[in-house]
Amino acid sequence: PYNFNDWFMKQMITKLLFNVDEYQLKELHEIFERGYSVFDSLALDSMLPVNLSAEFEVKAILGIYKPSIDVPNPRSFYDVLQSIIDTAGALNEKRMLVLLHITKYCTKEQLDYLARDILRQELQVLSLEWTDHLFRFEDGRSWYVDEDFVQFP
Repeated sequence: PYNFNDWFMKQMITKLLFNVDEYQLKELHEIFERGYSVFDSLALDSMLPVNLSAEFEVKAILGIYKPSIDVPNPRSFYDVLQSIIDTAGALNEKRMLVLLHITKYCTKEQLDYLARDILRQELQVLSLEWTDHLFRFEDGRSWYVDEDFVQFP
């Protein structure tokens, strides 16, 4: 199973937090203060020896809502690849994606479309293949190493 949340959770949360404006931050702070006062009065009314942290953390508040990556249900390996590329592009992913043996699972047309999409979104992708024939992606850089580990053009 493909777990997009494991792959992209940190980037998603960073992207969400980066897009919080001053008005939204003020609104979140007011909500946090109301919640804090409710729990604080509960602890006092029950005479519980409880000390609540009054530190305002937007990331912790976001965690309450359990954000997750919304991806369509893939029907094929190509759909999985397309979802990964779309998600990485939407989150402005800076890490290099490494793909293995994708020429075995996708048609030439699908691979050409993926290559154009990767370039359009300015993603860094390394595709490693084990093949007996030369294959070039459009507008991509390719290096070939034969079975003797000799590079050729």
